[in-house]
Amino acid sequence: MEAVVEGKDFSFPGSEEAVLRLWERLDAFNEQLRRTEGLPEYVFYDGPPFATGLPHYGHILAGTIKDVVTRYQTATGHHVTRRFGWDCHGLPVEYEIDQKLNVKSKDDVMRMGIGVYNEECRSIVMRYSQEWRTIITRVGRWIDFDHDYKTLDASYMESCWWVFAQLHAKGLVYRGFKVMPYSTACNTPLSNFEAGLNYKDVSDPAVMVAFPLIGDADGAALVAWTTTPWTLPSNLALCVNQGFSYCKVRNRATGAVLMVAQSRLCALPGRKKSKGEGKGEGKGEGKGEGKGEGKGEGKGEGKGEGKGEGKGEGKGEGKGEGKGEGKGEDKGEEKGKAEEEGGKPGGGEKGKGGKGGGKKGGNSKEASAGEAAAGGDSVAGLDASMYEVIGTITGADLVGMKYEPMFPYYADLAGSAFRVVADSYVTDDSGTGVVHCAPAFGEDDYRVCIAAGVIGKGEAIPNPVDDDGRFTERVADFKGLYVKDADKAIIAHMKEAGRVVSVGSIMHSYPFCWRSDTPLIYRAVPSWFIAVEQIKPALLANNAETYWVPEYVKDKRFHNWLENARDWAVSRSRFWGTPLPIWANEDLSEMRVVGSVAELEALGGEKVTDLHRHKIDHITIASSKGEGHPPLKRIEDVFDCWFESGSMPYAYIHYPFENKELFEKNFPGHFIAEGLDQTRGWFYTLMVLSTALFNKPAFRSLICNGLVLAEDGKKMSKRLKNYPPPMDVVSAYGADALRLYLINSPVVRAEPLRFKKDGVFAVVRDVFLPWYNAYRFLVQNALRLTAEGLPPFQPMTARQLAASSNVLDQWIHSASQSLAQFVRGEMEAYRLYTVVPYLVRFIDSLTNVYVRFNRKRLKGRTFDQDCRFALSSLFHVLLTVCKAMAPFTPFFTEAMYQNLSKALPQRPPADAAAAAPVGDGEVGRQGGLGGAAVDEEHLEWAEDSVHFCSFPTSDKHVDERMERSVERMMKVIDLARNIRERNNRPLKTPLREMVVVHPDAQFLEDITGKLCEYVREELNVRSVVPCADTSKYTSVRAEPDFSVLGRRVGKAMGAVAKAVKDMDAAAIAALQSAGEVTIAGHTLAASDIKVVRDFKAPEGSSAGDMDAAGDGEALVVLDLRPDTELLGGRRRQGALPIAVVNRVQKLRKRAGLEPTDAVEVDGGVGSKGKEGAEESPLQRILVSQAAYIHDALGAPLLSADYCPSHAVVLASERYSGVAGASFTLTLTRPALCFSPSLAVNACNGNAEAATAVQVVLMARDPAKLRAEMAAAGGKVHVAVDGMGEWDMVQGAHLFLSVNDFLEANPATRP
Repeated sequence: MEAVVEGKDFSFPGSEEAVLRLWERLDAFNEQLRRTEGLPEYVFYDGPPFATGLPHYGHILAGTIKDVVTRYQTATGHHVTRRFGWDCHGLPVEYEIDQKLNVKSKDDVMRMGIGVYNEECRSIVMRYSQEWRTIITRVGRWIDFDHDYKTLDASYMESCWWVFAQLHAKGLVYRGFKVMPYSTACNTPLSNFEAGLNYKDVSDPAVMVAFPLIGDADGAALVAWTTTPWTLPSNLALCVNQGFSYCKVRNRATGAVLMVAQSRLCALPGRKKSKGEGKGEGKGEGKGEGKGEGKGEGKGEGKGEGKGEGKGEGKGEGKGEGKGEGKGEDKGEEKGKAEEEGGKPGGGEKGKGGKGGGKKGGNSKEASAGEAAAGGDSVAGLDASMYEVIGTITGADLVGMKYEPMFPYYADLAGSAFRVVADSYVTDDSGTGVVHCAPAFGEDDYRVCIAAGVIGKGEAIPNPVDDDGRFTERVADFKGLYVKDADKAIIAHMKEAGRVVSVGSIMHSYPFCWRSDTPLIYRAVPSWFIAVEQIKPALLANNAETYWVPEYVKDKRFHNWLENARDWAVSRSRFWGTPLPIWANEDLSEMRVVGSVAELEALGGEKVTDLHRHKIDHITIASSKGEGHPPLKRIEDVFDCWFESGSMPYAYIHYPFENKELFEKNFPGHFIAEGLDQTRGWFYTLMVLSTALFNKPAFRSLICNGLVLAEDGKKMSKRLKNYPPPMDVVSAYGADALRLYLINSPVVRAEPLRFKKDGVFAVVRDVFLPWYNAYRFLVQNALRLTAEGLPPFQPMTARQLAASSNVLDQWIHSASQSLAQFVRGEMEAYRLYTVVPYLVRFIDSLTNVYVRFNRKRLKGRTFDQDCRFALSSLFHVLLTVCKAMAPFTPFFTEAMYQNLSKALPQRPPADAAAAAPVGDGEVGRQGGLGGAAVDEEHLEWAEDSVHFCSFPTSDKHVDERMERSVERMMKVIDLARNIRERNNRPLKTPLREMVVVHPDAQFLEDITGKLCEYVREELNVRSVVPCADTSKYTSVRAEPDFSVLGRRVGKAMGAVAKAVKDMDAAAIAALQSAGEVTIAGHTLAASDIKVVRDFKAPEGSSAGDMDAAGDGEALVVLDLRPDTELLGGRRRQGALPIAVVNRVQKLRKRAGLEPTDAVEVDGGVGSKGKEGAEESPLQRILVSQAAYIHDALGAPLLSADYCPSHAVVLASERYSGVAGASFTLTLTRPALCFSPSLAVNACNGNAEAATAVQVVLMARDPAKLRAEMAAAGGKVHVAVDGMGEWDMVQGAHLFLSVNDFLEANPATRP
């Protein structure tokens, strides 16, 4: 292994850049795929993003989840093909081209030519593809960009055709209508995304109109409120809420009987004030009712009625309805992609409103407040001076009643129309609780009328408005009028008929066409549908077969979405997309759905290489009716891009035209992962199409992530610059830190994450630096062996390690196996978010238990074999952690593995080529990858990359008992430290005894046996005593849980509380055994009573002698009386040895030495003072405290007599007045020492030759000399010109340091 820098000098981002270069040199990703060929397939579907924008944290999050899972699956014996995909069609692309080319209408496209327009679209779809590749690669994701799939590829589009043809053959395709935002100026429907681009505040009429009920005994009329009078000529139904009560009220002046929801009586117009009354009460009342109406009625009345209706009804109505229809719909539908009409493909998720301008009131507090104020002095807001209530009826009883139509234009539909229907979308927070329905101009209207049988699904819809927004001849009275201009004429017509209850105006936010700047209307346009409602039971059943993380998204959000699924409108009147493969005659009486390119070529008679509109629209198909009938032409529509995305499992591999066996063996796919917004987008379309095609779910397992927000909780915004750019974070802290931060956050459980850059830094601080320091400690001490002239570090095999008697070696090996076992279990369950907390705890245990308690062993302070046991244990643990965490932190684990693997045996050249195929020894045994030993007698081969290693398998060496005992030991140590701190007993003060009270006999055996040495040393106590009898050190008492019992026992609480507190130990034990007790006539459960254990000092001890602390499981009792024997020894030892050790350590730091750098320490005095002089303090401790100093420094403190003159001095400093002594400390490199007599003997008695040999050896580089002697078994061959050649033996003729010489010659020690 090679030396590594200190943690503070290690650059995680810099190391990652080096790893990227390594992967590129190895072609690592492709090599991994090659090595796993032939293994079971793990099929992963990657949802395609648009390449017209740059990746953000949401993409990085989803990509990280996908990368972790697919890396893990590869490491566990699967072949995982990972191809990146691109969504290339749809509105985002068209929108950019429209802006670029100033396209304002469909006619503009037709004039320039669809081919020109589409090629412009094609030219920008991959604009940022290279930036995507750079960023995705930099964050460590392995995915194939070279063999990516694109939705614009002919092969992909052909599979989409096949999917549609299959659905058509199953009877699941029909032509119907979809209500969409529509531009009358451009003669084209718009997506909700486009409708949300240009909102303006406008004033529109707000009218209440009466619909007399046929056959009502009181001659009552239902009152509906609308802001789109132009839709009333198309009225076919009135909708109520069957759960509401509706009141009949008679106008005292006119005798007219009106009916509205009881909770909306306040909406009826009240008595108008005179001029005088207006002055007196006008302002309060005036704010209540309506600006427009006041202007119509006169000055005095205007102030009274006017302002309120406009403010109250207007603003509330407009916001609730106008915005709800447009922006509300936009938000719901466009969430997954800023694309066509389909947050839920096939209907969208629309706001509660009518036709854009607000036919029905929205959910507005302003409307309610304004309308309530309008009522004046009345019961429930009704003006009692103007109306009297004459009866009530439920909404359910109103259903089915017929009413007189407002206009006669659709009298031919009277059989099914002009009746009352019910739906829960009718609310009572505004309006009248009655909504008029014109199915051609409102999505809810259309849905409700279909459900009630007013019109039929797929039938021609009553629509008297042409493409220019003008009334057709069907509406004879207003023929040729633009709909918005017809409002006044329509209102006047209704007034003349006596059907108007009130007229006002409303100021609200309304959508305008972003191209023409003209008002939009909502209008039913022809569309092609997938009959989703037919397969709803199968959708729900298939959803139940899937596995989701988190599960509640599947069981609630997605399940509810499927339960309310509506037929999916899959066609769009656009240009850049996959054309619908429908060829038909003009009246659609003959159709041909084409399912492949070959079929089109056969029917059309020409070669087809591109399926876009401008390449195939000219192709015609001969009519099956024979000559004389016009040929079939392709209909103009293209697919909603959600249809393309939902077809991904088939289209990305060109199924069924290619890869048929691959698909059919591995469908449904194993795994997908995307954001929560895709429950109404990609997850939905995948499920719909797979169910319709195969009656199977498209995927087996799914991880759903939440939204990444800015630190302030707002949406991340480039304009606001409220988040750090992703690559800035990666450059500062590294991609691994960002990956772990995201994986360890609530966002992986579909919850929102407030992104904090400091959170990424915390991962570096709390995870990577401790992990790195443990790794560096291993490398330092492994290299120290060679530096000290010992045989180089070679990891032991599993069988050799099993011979270690050290309990912490056994424990850390078991703990690492448990880590691998835990990660495997959680990854199999796709719970990525549980792994990082477990890793943090493991790293903490590794550094603060294993390394901390084994420093002496790891530094070689015990004996060589014990040191190698410790180093090998730490090596194998770090190697295991590298492999287990490689999917999560691919860079850091790779950097570590590259160095650790240098200590592993290198694969012989003859085997190198055989590393790839399955079945080659240890490679085949681990599923195509290496990184595992054949058996316990051998080490594994070193691999070129940690990502070519198999995931570690847990073995029989897992020792759950020992892991529990060590975990409890650390809790005991923490409790004892707390006791010391609480009683002001520093750790340097030795204490007599610590008692550990615990019911587990095995733990007591371990902590007083195998683990006792570590506990005593860590806590500075003489003895550790086990105790299983809690009563010996605790008294028990009972306390009532007042928060629980107070509500239950009421006034008896006093008596119950007293009885509970009087319970003795026997009564408490009986309660715990039985689980309940009867007190004062009340049966109390064990959970109703708190059992409190108080420390009880044993007999014979006084207050302050002992203290205790517990954690609910273990109790630690500490004898606080100092251990006088140990303390006396410390005092006798004095402060000087401690001070000397402290000064040596500081001098090492000033000299810039690493902890593993070997040095010798000269204490600056001889072994004997001047003749007759008194021995100095430092001379005394050289003898009396030699063991303590050697243990603390890892080497003895030498006297000046033994410091060779040729030693290289590294640092030297004089100290005065330290613990009553003055001395000089000198640090030197270990210097060669010779045994004069033996050296002469080795040179055949030639003293001159022995001197020459010493000169030659001292001229050698010490490190190289040590390495040469280690390799030669402790010998070195020396040749001296003219004198001869000799073999010098380490430990006999020469020594690599003074300390080695003194160890071999103890009699010469001072």
